[in-house]
Amino acid sequence: MEWHLSAILQRWPRRVQPNVQWLLALPADSVSWLWDRLDPGRAVGLYPPMTRRRLYAPIVLICTLALSACSTGLEQVDPEGQTISFWCSHDAQLAAAMTEMISEFNSGNPHGITVKAEYLGGYGEVYDRMRVALQTRELPTLLSAYGNQALDYHRSRGVVDLTPYMTSVRWGLSDAERQDYVSELLDKDNAGGVQVALRPNFSVELLYYNADWLYEMGYDAPPTTWTRFARISREATLAAFSGRQGTGEPVGYVLEEDASRLASILFSRGGELMNVWQQAYTFNTDPMRQSLNMLRQLNEYGALATVLSHDEAVARFAAGESLFLTGSSSKINTIGEQVQGFAWDVTMLPREPVGRHNVYGGSLAVCKTDAEAQLAAWLFLKWFTEPAQQSRWVQETRYFPVRRSAAPEQESYYRMAFELLARSQAEPTVMNYQQVRRLLTQGVTRALNGEDLDRLLPALETEADRALSPTGR
Repeated sequence: MEWHLSAILQRWPRRVQPNVQWLLALPADSVSWLWDRLDPGRAVGLYPPMTRRRLYAPIVLICTLALSACSTGLEQVDPEGQTISFWCSHDAQLAAAMTEMISEFNSGNPHGITVKAEYLGGYGEVYDRMRVALQTRELPTLLSAYGNQALDYHRSRGVVDLTPYMTSVRWGLSDAERQDYVSELLDKDNAGGVQVALRPNFSVELLYYNADWLYEMGYDAPPTTWTRFARISREATLAAFSGRQGTGEPVGYVLEEDASRLASILFSRGGELMNVWQQAYTFNTDPMRQSLNMLRQLNEYGALATVLSHDEAVARFAAGESLFLTGSSSKINTIGEQVQGFAWDVTMLPREPVGRHNVYGGSLAVCKTDAEAQLAAWLFLKWFTEPAQQSRWVQETRYFPVRRSAAPEQESYYRMAFELLARSQAEPTVMNYQQVRRLLTQGVTRALNGEDLDRLLPALETEADRALSPTGR
């Protein structure tokens, strides 16, 4: 009688089977190698070949018991009365909405868990503080992070893999709940099978435009191609907006010095930041040259203004000094509060037929502290991404929901986002990508200053590839 792995797996409890499916992919010689390490008698030939097949069963048993022990341990953890610290990256408006949500969770959750949020500023500020915390091991329980940042933290043993929590029988997600999550977004925070974080929302890059100014220039619709965008931007410098409130020179486009702005333009042209295996950067390409050349030409013409922060970019736009602004869809409310006296609107970025939309957004990661605190943080994260909370959160913030069942309750603006995901692209989730983001930002500045792209792009690419090593050098 031959024992086969698939038959053995069918005999185990259903909740255990997913934990050992990987054994089915092992070739026979790999299983034999594993057994050699488990039983020296097999290594010296005490067992006949037929017996090797039968020995698959103990291997499955050992691996299953080890993995099940981890799962069983989580089922027995008690999160009662835990207080968790949450390092949050939201601005004042989003912080107010988050504080209200946290207050509701604190007063209503059945485990007496208390979440205490600390708003540190942007993701950069959270990242800088977390890098220090990784050295001192004085970690928060939960924090905001981009996917690539969470991967860096996980590599430094700072955050946990959320997979056991998501699949837990007692604390995890049901099959229906798991299917309700937008799988494309779950995948963006998954590196090599490790769920380093979970997104509670997402954004897309949008083109904000001054509709009144555009109408004064004789246009009844925003540009849909970058060629038309560049032409209208140049024309704007010669046709100042009649409702301009600021004293700055009129420009067609105000550009925040941020890597995501360049990545969004690049993706819309069909370009990539990395190869398909995410093993090497791909800066030295035609789409990247086209993107930087367009920005350089606008700058030389006087149609481009670069600023250091999003707030500065919005200020120029709100003052009627810039016709176009690009940025996150989550900033619609913020911009709406600042723009007074003229009609404005949003649309998707101009793009080529092969272009894709840049989808991004921060995630939440659970830090490696103790079992009770980690579980408490997961339970808050699970609650926060439930449809009822998702619906309220996206209405307050203009983020897009990560649960499909939350979208039908919202206006078509939100439902449209799920359609965009089919034509979307995300920035890399690889180690040390923060370093590469700084390189990209510096690359834009160097290109605008006239540096030869034939020399600049290969140099940036080589330097970025160094960041893929564990040391980042």
